Amino acid sequence: MPINEITGNTFVAYVDISGFKNYMSNKQKAITALNTFYNSGYLILNNYDNEYNSNYNCNKNNIEGIFVSDCGILFTQNCYPLNDQLNNLLKVLKELNIEMIKNKFMLTTSIAYGEFEYHKKIEFNGISKQAIYGNAYVNAFLNNENEKPKIKPGECRIVKNNLPNEIENNLKNNKFIKKVGKHYYYYWMLKDSSKINDFNNQYKKLNNLKKDTKYEKMIGILSNYIQ
Repeated sequence: MPINEITGNTFVAYVDISGFKNYMSNKQKAITALNTFYNSGYLILNNYDNEYNSNYNCNKNNIEGIFVSDCGILFTQNCYPLNDQLNNLLKVLKELNIEMIKNKFMLTTSIAYGEFEYHKKIEFNGISKQAIYGNAYVNAFLNNENEKPKIKPGECRIVKNNLPNEIENNLKNNKFIKKVGKHYYYYWMLKDSSKINDFNNQYKKLNNLKKDTKYEKMIGILSNYIQ
């Protein structure tokens, strides 16, 4: 389905396949990771109702997605109320993370709010152009790639900077979201919010393990919690 153009303040999620560079040494695993990522993203977004909603002058499915290589850029159409936009985005990200972990792959996800533009460009044979601008995309990308503390495989976090007050109030009342420093962490993998500390403690115990062993243990922990 075509992606709607957008200009204005909105939520942008930058999603990345954890450890994909290591998968490149194993062609079949890299292809499987990408196929799982693309197919899951398409099916999840396509499963949402696209019927027009006259109350908000936009489609009921207000989440758009662009998937390139090992990353995805998801953003909300800003015709909906802010809290609805974020809640819908978190719902999509939860489903995407669950589908990936079922197939033994992990994602990292950073969400930012702010100015964002997506425009369609003229296409020629062999060339497709898409224009993406705005500090929301830049902040989500940089948070995922460079921000300290470095985001861990399986984590989904929301950048606190630039969040509207009504969103911060909503996040504080969400029992599956916990504020730590400059971020709000979304525990998509949990069915019981009382398990947040238990989950964090299990992850901390893996800090000193070698990367390959750590990834395998993380996948095991996440897989146990989503069952």
